[in-house]
Amino acid sequence: MENQEHVVIAGAGPAGLASAITLARAGLSVEVRELRGDVGGHFRGNLQLLTNYPDLEDARTELCSLLGSVPVSLWPQRSAQLFGPSGKCVSGRSSEPFGYLLHRGPDPTALDGALKRAAEEAGVQFRFHTRARPEEVDIVATGGAAAQGVAREWFGRTELPDGFHAVFDNRICPGGFGYLLVAEGYTVVGAAVVRHRERAQEAFHKTVRFFRERAGVPRIEHPTLSGSLDLFLPDPERTNMRPLHVGEAGGFADHLFGFGIRLALQSGVLAAQCVLSGRAFGPAWEEHFGQRFEMGLANRFLYETGGHLAYRWFLSKASCSDFREVGQALYKPNAAKRALAVLARAVWKKQPDCIHGAQCVWCRLQKG
Repeated sequence: MENQEHVVIAGAGPAGLASAITLARAGLSVEVRELRGDVGGHFRGNLQLLTNYPDLEDARTELCSLLGSVPVSLWPQRSAQLFGPSGKCVSGRSSEPFGYLLHRGPDPTALDGALKRAAEEAGVQFRFHTRARPEEVDIVATGGAAAQGVAREWFGRTELPDGFHAVFDNRICPGGFGYLLVAEGYTVVGAAVVRHRERAQEAFHKTVRFFRERAGVPRIEHPTLSGSLDLFLPDPERTNMRPLHVGEAGGFADHLFGFGIRLALQSGVLAAQCVLSGRAFGPAWEEHFGQRFEMGLANRFLYETGGHLAYRWFLSKASCSDFREVGQALYKPNAAKRALAVLARAVWKKQPDCIHGAQCVWCRLQKG
């Protein structure tokens, strides 16, 4: 796509908008096609976490470089209340934020709305309610195609104090975790489960009861938002071919906890830079993210096979170390983690209906 003057992007999520902004600022004509009627159409202002690890560069700095002068609401998180299988709470604290809570949706200061405004200021053209034909598209940022992890959330207003809370207990959220996020009167209570999609609703209600007892969450009868995670390892050969796949569509997400916003933004920018330079996208993302994905696969293997023992180890580290540094250490490469990644690939195999082939991470069965 070197010397290309017009680029079509499918999907107006964070990855697609990051690509669009980068390309438009470089002088290209950029068109974003989105099936929904606006950006962030799936979200209603709920809170999500922009992680500030494992990268050394601050996530706020990266985001602001994309947004320019466009404002966005961010709440830095330096303290986390973490609960393990025993129900005991430990505090994870960091000198620098381990992440930033932000709003999702089309509102002007929500992530999606702010990225849209920055894209419009850069000259990006939007076509909503439009399905992009594959032969017309240069970059695909349409999200995942399958659901291995499922989340149920309730979003609303509250008088609870600001805070970040999480519970790690397979009896509540098998293979996943429950969470309570509060920022300036906005709150999200949610449950994420992996490979147990039929138990998502049950996990949500157990999570609500857990945080009602420990944090005073009000009685909640039904979730207001459902989400899914499509986590697989990007295929270097596939990502070299046009169209380029970014964000969740390309497998760019954290394979341990499923956080995807930062990798969506980073992969979108990197794909745009490859379009501008003529560099192949496969080698570029392997250089930037390959080591992270390998360590993430090892982390996921430990998380699932270790169960409650692994959760207790994680909480012990979180309680006595800088919490951001704990997150960074999880992705620091070493021989043991590399061996675990190899073992995970050998032990896990795809389910018969898996669409990801050998690169799959979550929609797989354990042998035996």
